[in-house]
Order: sequence, then C-alpha cells, then structure tokens
Amino acid sequence: MNVSRRTILSGIAAIPAVAGAGELLAGSEPAAHQRPSIDHFLATASATDRARYHANALADVMQEIYPEAFYTATIDYEHRFALIVDRAS
Repeated sequence: MNVSRRTILSGIAAIPAVAGAGELLAGSEPAAHQRPSIDHFLATASATDRARYHANALADVMQEIYPEAFYTATIDYEHRFALIVDRAS
C-alpha cells in the first residue's frame, strides 16, 4: 500500500470532522460544513503549513512523473528555500 503525503494531509484535515462527530452524537446541531476540504485547509492554515503542503504536493507530482524514485520535500526557512529531492537508493 502506497501512502502519499496528500493522503496524510487529508487525514489531518479530517480530524476536526471526527471531533465534531462527538457533538453530533451529543445532540447538538451539526455545523454547516461537516466535511472539511483542501480549500478550507488552505484558506485557514498558516503560511508555514501552506508552504509545507505545496512542497509535499510537488514531491508527490515528481513521484508520479518518475515512479522509480522516492522524492522528499524540505523547507529551509532560515535560508528561504524549498528543496524537492530524489532520495533513491
């Protein structure tokens, strides 16, 4: 089973929905939008979280282009750059 960074981020974005399920079971009114979307995440996330998301998304796309390689994303905030690198063995 291949787990991508996007799958992990989608799972993280779903955590508020799981937390909201307890309120639903308790009898309170459900929120207008129970299912979080990536658009909601990008609209509400901090700049560093958005940068990490986009760097990881680029690594995922590179993985699709070159499936024999394994790409990883690193962001260096001190020197202000993002690095997408093939970590093939």
